[in-house]
Amino acid sequence: MTRTIPSVLLALALIAGGCGETDEDAETTTGGVDVKLPNPFSGTGSDTGDDHGEGEDGPGNDDRAGGEACCKTDDDCADDLLCMFGQAADEGECVEQPEEGQCYKDADCAEGTCENVIVCGCTTCDYKSEPGTCATESDPADACCKEDDDCTGALVCLQVDGKGACNLAAGEGKCWTDDDCEAEQECVGAAPRCECGVPCGAGHNPGDCAAKFVNPCSKDADCGEGASCMAGGVCTDDCLPGDASCCDHNTCVDQINECTAHDQCADGLCVQGSLCYDFCADDDLTCCFGNACWVDNCTEPPEVGCVFTGCPKGQACVVTEEVCLPSACECSQDVGWSCSDDCAGGQCVASACPGNNPQGCTKGSCPAGQKCVVSPDTCVPTGCTCDETAKAWACTPDCGGGVCL
Repeated sequence: MTRTIPSVLLALALIAGGCGETDEDAETTTGGVDVKLPNPFSGTGSDTGDDHGEGEDGPGNDDRAGGEACCKTDDDCADDLLCMFGQAADEGECVEQPEEGQCYKDADCAEGTCENVIVCGCTTCDYKSEPGTCATESDPADACCKEDDDCTGALVCLQVDGKGACNLAAGEGKCWTDDDCEAEQECVGAAPRCECGVPCGAGHNPGDCAAKFVNPCSKDADCGEGASCMAGGVCTDDCLPGDASCCDHNTCVDQINECTAHDQCADGLCVQGSLCYDFCADDDLTCCFGNACWVDNCTEPPEVGCVFTGCPKGQACVVTEEVCLPSACECSQDVGWSCSDDCAGGQCVASACPGNNPQGCTKGSCPAGQKCVVSPDTCVPTGCTCDETAKAWACTPDCGGGVCL
């Protein structure tokens, strides 16, 4: 087939090669191939070249990925080129005449219809425009395919909905199916819009070859002891929310459920865990991980000294070396009871002296979180005993005792 070179290329050739023939039908030879050169001064649809010729802003200089030049009619294209419209509706693309048996429209076919046409139009495309083939009802193989050899040009045979359709090859790093990718990859985002005997529709794009995603789990047993399988966000339509067995992109979480309802707990209270699905109600125990039955850890308090709590009437709180009791204890539901690490709690004993022993503290005798402070403004004895005869406390004459703060 004789290939026609656009006027812009001819003009460059003439400048580089000096004077030559300017007749519109002049022919030259390039690399052993006869090439027909158009007259650069004849115009291609306008005497001035301001709209469709080779002017500075004209579409003749607008090379696009999809074709050779922009156009609105065949007259806008160089000799023997056709103006074909793809998905871009405003302007078409100048393409070569189809060879025998090929077509861009039904009128190009002696009989039958034009199938599998691929035209970019005057826009940027990831593929090259290709003519279709003429197909008749008596020869459906021209419209459909069983293998790549059944397709023309750069098209390959792609199975769409169980039927072979001639389609563009995806290209390096791109894909239509997983078979186009390497062994450890999968095809992501492919949108084949070509059907058997039908031109490709809008949104017809190849996907990307990406590393295969391996779902970490589909059940709790996949995550090991002490962990649960939390359902991901890619699930089938008939899947219940949170059912990991029919979801993808699941996650193993290091929390398990002791309960999912209050009646499963002896004390009748199931405490919600900290990790919950966002589609559930706030009080829905079945949507959370780490649920646990509530246990009262603050029952049966340990024995504590009387230094802060005091003693009944007729008794006094006395600290002795024989009895070691903590001065204070507290409880939290998380850890239960915890007491100060001391033996300064004292013990209630029968006493004729009123009130608690007024002696002060010494270093290390205060409850955890407190310290013994000796104040120069306050005189606190370091030791006191009960004088049962006088029914009064007898204390040392010093002021070396402190106060727990």
